Order: sequence, then C-alpha cells, then structure tokens
Amino acid sequence: MTVKTRFAPSPTGFLHVGGARTALYSWLYAKHMGGEFVLRIEDTDLERSTQEAIDAIMEGMEWLELNWDEGPYYQTKRFDRYNEVVDQLLAEDKAYKCYCPKELLDEIREEQMAAGIKPRYDANNPKIVAANAAATEDSPFCIRFRNPKEGTVVLMIKSVVTSKLRTVSLMILSFVVQMVAQRIISVWLSMTGIWGLLKLFAVKTTLTIRLVKLISIKH
Repeated sequence: MTVKTRFAPSPTGFLHVGGARTALYSWLYAKHMGGEFVLRIEDTDLERSTQEAIDAIMEGMEWLELNWDEGPYYQTKRFDRYNEVVDQLLAEDKAYKCYCPKELLDEIREEQMAAGIKPRYDANNPKIVAANAAATEDSPFCIRFRNPKEGTVVLMIKSVVTSKLRTVSLMILSFVVQMVAQRIISVWLSMTGIWGLLKLFAVKTTLTIRLVKLISIKH
C-alpha cells in the first residue's frame, strides 16, 4: 500500500509559519515511508479565496523546496462529486438541510456569548426551529450532519509524527534560534530596523525547515 499525505491550505490568505510546519511534517512522513505528498487547494470559500493567495502559497512551498508529487487539486473542481455524496447522506437520513440564515446564526451566537455560553449551533434553538419551519424548498440552505441525540461522537486523529522527529525538529529549531538570535539579531536590527527582523525571521524559518528535512531523510 502506498502512503499518501496531503497538505490542504485555504487560499483565503498567504502561507504562514503554521501552514509551512504542517506541510513539512506531511512531506517528511511521505518521504520517510517512500510515499507521495499531495497538494490540495481548499478553495471552496468562494467569497474569500483569491488567485493571488493560491499563487503565493505555491510560490512559498517551492521556495521552501516542499515539492509535491500530486496536484495541485482544487476542491471547486469536485462539486459534482460532493453533490452526489450530499444527496446520498440526505437519502440515508445522515444529514439534513438547515435553512437558518447567517444573520440569525450571528444573532444567536452573540446571545450565547452575552449569556456566558460557548457559541455553538443548536438545532433545538426556538429561533432555528422557526426558521426551518418557515422555509420553502426554494429557500437557501446548508447541509448539516445529523448526529445521534444520545451517546458520544468521537473524532479520532492518529498522529504520524514520531517522537524522534519532534525531538529533531526541536533540536534544530533551538540551535537556529540560539545561534541566530545571539550573534545576528542585535547587529541586524541596528542596521535594518523592523523590516530586517521580519526578513531574518523568514530566513530562520527556511533554514529550520531545510535542516529538519535534511537530517530526517538521512535518519
């Protein structure tokens, strides 16, 4: 069986350090297992996704040398398949249509926060029940999972990052931070100011990722 890992950034913004870290771990595990690293673009947020962000994410990954074996796949190209699955879930009564408008959900969320309650969707909220009852088949809706009313729903996530990899990452990061911070930052800042600090941070992140990749592959 071929191991496949994937990195699925959302192009509602540019590639950040946390995203680069996630991509690095997925890339490392795929290479360690002789598998494939897949890039998938989560561009289903049509209001906020931009081509500029997509280009910046891909350029950032190329700059960090986190090259993908498959993709990029775009989620917006798979709407036909998603609609098939939605119809199946509705037919099996595993999902339902919610006609509650976004404005009403925002209002309920504000009421919950004002009452000191953690904001969450509550299908039994009288306002949501009324909105669904008043809707017609032509009303806008979203699809929600129909979770059981009794029992427990458990989400299990298996970590693929070994303790050895975490140790190596922390060792390299500690080394880079100490060496760069102690010997370069003070001089760099005196010469370039805040923009120099930002550039130095980008360079430090790049060095960290490349060193972790190098050491992990060799071990």
